[in-house]
Amino acid sequence: MADSVVLAVAPLAAARQYAEFFDEILSFQSRLIDAAHEGDRFLLVIDPAMRQDAASAFPSRNLLPGAIPDIWIRDFAPLRTAAGIFKFHYQPSYLRKTDALHIERGFMRWLHAVGLEAERVDLVLDGGNFVYNGRDTAVVTERVLEDNRAYTREEIQREIQSRLVLETLAIIPEGAREKTGHADGMVVWLAEDVLGVARYEEPIRSKVLRATEQNLPGVALVELPFQPTGEVWQGWESAGGVYVNALRTRNALYVPQFGLEADDEALEIYRARSSRPVIPVRTGPEVRLGGSVNCLT
Repeated sequence: MADSVVLAVAPLAAARQYAEFFDEILSFQSRLIDAAHEGDRFLLVIDPAMRQDAASAFPSRNLLPGAIPDIWIRDFAPLRTAAGIFKFHYQPSYLRKTDALHIERGFMRWLHAVGLEAERVDLVLDGGNFVYNGRDTAVVTERVLEDNRAYTREEIQREIQSRLVLETLAIIPEGAREKTGHADGMVVWLAEDVLGVARYEEPIRSKVLRATEQNLPGVALVELPFQPTGEVWQGWESAGGVYVNALRTRNALYVPQFGLEADDEALEIYRARSSRPVIPVRTGPEVRLGGSVNCLT
């Protein structure tokens, strides 16, 4: 059995919002499967109504039938920590409530259909706003406070730490450009005690570094290139140039490559400070949708 199982979601055959990037999304997912570490098994949840030529591009062992309403599985799937599997409410402020509810219900139907369960936590939190070191520490942004205004900061922090059995939960300011308020566009764990931080311009840079350092004593901070391309698609800024949006499994770190000058610098830093093998993954036009390697897995 593989040490890690990673899920991704192919766009539904009828998903009009992704029609422009349909082939690009599948191509990216194919490259991710091809790049997989031998201890990581990538499974692509694919709509049974998907056209046959698209499905046939993937090895059958990597396909899992299902109709999940959206591709950004990081955000609405359960969170997994050493203490178990936990499901927060998916009600992000950047989506209409009806859309979020449709995604949430569709995903939960699939989750139950495949025999998986998760412990419910009565808070709103996107998976992209939970960056976990694999042991006892996680980082979220202050968006969690906005999304749960019925609770105090102390109540939110206490509930997440106690339920997920975390020693430390760092709540840091939001990044400079992240519409979603997600921490995975700001930071990434290179090792259990080494945190990569996006290299923002001042004054945001000092603010984020200071807050992160204060919240995570004993954790080494390493800055990673942050060179957003500035492209916008339907109100969403491209994830191009956001090198912290990497996928961390038990076996490897999958680092996005954008065809930019900073690609080599980012890989060099990852390889120098990571506790795992570093695997580069070439991205394409699909990053214009606003997410990259971590967001799509």
